[in-house]
Amino acid sequence: MKTKLEKRVAFGKAHVFPCKYMNLQNIPHWHTEYELIYIESGRVTVTVDGNLFTLLEGDGLFLRQGAIHSIASEPYAVTAVVKADAAYFESILSEKKLCSPLLTGEYDLSSYIQELLDEFIQQDEFSGILSDSITAYLFARILRNEPTEEISAEEENAAERYKLLLERIADGFSYITFNDAAAFMHFSRPYFSKYFRDRSGMTFTRYLNMHRVLHAVEMIKKGEATATEISRACGFNTIRNFNRVFKDFTGYSPNRLPKSYRFILNLRDYTESGFDPTLSVTSVIKE
Repeated sequence: MKTKLEKRVAFGKAHVFPCKYMNLQNIPHWHTEYELIYIESGRVTVTVDGNLFTLLEGDGLFLRQGAIHSIASEPYAVTAVVKADAAYFESILSEKKLCSPLLTGEYDLSSYIQELLDEFIQQDEFSGILSDSITAYLFARILRNEPTEEISAEEENAAERYKLLLERIADGFSYITFNDAAAFMHFSRPYFSKYFRDRSGMTFTRYLNMHRVLHAVEMIKKGEATATEISRACGFNTIRNFNRVFKDFTGYSPNRLPKSYRFILNLRDYTESGFDPTLSVTSVIKE
């Protein structure tokens, strides 16, 4: 089960997919597409591979495929996101990455986003060609104007191991330990602690407990096990610790969880191709 790989975009005739959101909120994730983030209004915080960016109206970020990121918007902030098929645009983006995902050049991103949204609505025989051409032109300008650097093999290998580790945690949340995770990454304990916090935005223990509580909520909803059985199945060493951690994440004790409660993501949202990391407080803006 892959939990931090976002579901792949189903591209149509175009190899880009634009969307606009209000109050965009999502948890740390990564995907196989390139992503352009543009702030239309308000204040938005984006964490990319452990680096925090506070964005205001007119700011833009360009994320390479595989970049681990999360987004937290202030209420009513409007964010436009464009996903681009990495395989299709590979010849432009090659083996380089931006030194910083924060765009410093002038690219008139607002007009670019609007053109893509218009073509997405138009959907005629030329929409795909025009959308891809507009995007290729923008990407070429970004790569020409922004500082770039080669992607090192060491960096790439660590990133790949980290993604695999997230999958292992999702599958083995009931038994995996901090030491297991550090050894899997080939890191010392102190370095792994910092590396994991930088990239996930939380400690390893909190991330692990998030998965445990997620599964505990599902088991409670099924009503087929006692609190003690659920506690053990989810990897908690004592029922007291289970109750404490469960309430910390949900605001409820296990025996008082409302039937309608939904913890971040329902397990039914997960598939072998990934998941949707966007939280339910987010609204899609339809043009």
